[in-house]
Amino acid sequence: MSAARGGKASSRVEDAITVRSDKLKELRVVVSYWKEFSAVISSAA
Repeated sequence: MSAARGGKASSRVEDAITVRSDKLKELRVVVSYWKEFSAVISSAA
């Protein structure tokens, strides 16, 4: 039983890491869009 629990715990950790990396990717995309957006605003202003 303990081995099965350990396996579940490690897969949960892997899932958490995958979710984190996905959020980081989204954040990078948002940041890149924001940089372009602010550049357009500053050039227009």
